[in-house]
Amino acid sequence: MAIAISPRDQTEFVTKADRELPPEQRTVFLLRPLTNVQRKLIEDQSLVMDGASGQAMPRMGSVKIEAVRACLIGWRNFCDVDGSPVEFQTEGKRNVLGVNVEPPSPTSINRLHPSDLAEIVDEIMAVSRTTVDEGKG
Repeated sequence: MAIAISPRDQTEFVTKADRELPPEQRTVFLLRPLTNVQRKLIEDQSLVMDGASGQAMPRMGSVKIEAVRACLIGWRNFCDVDGSPVEFQTEGKRNVLGVNVEPPSPTSINRLHPSDLAEIVDEIMAVSRTTVDEGKG
């Protein structure tokens, strides 16, 4: 029996560096999986043909940001260097990769350390694959 998946499922993610901290000190990122449509759109956008060489060239930077815009839905215990909480700001309702969401603002995305951003993207992709695979029944 096939089991339906929900694009509204949420998961909590803690970066590798924070996993060593006591639970109350960890930053928790709230993520949702990509939908099947979003995954396919990302696949379509991840390569672009180079006009001069005719070669397919990876275009991962913007694709990764789109995945974060589609799937990062909040955070807890995320602080700046002074220990002040960083507010999660959104752009309001927007269509991101074919789905209406409230994506994080560029300001919020820019507050993420590049290594944390990379881990978040990896987790989004892993959660999205797992969710789709689990839905196969």
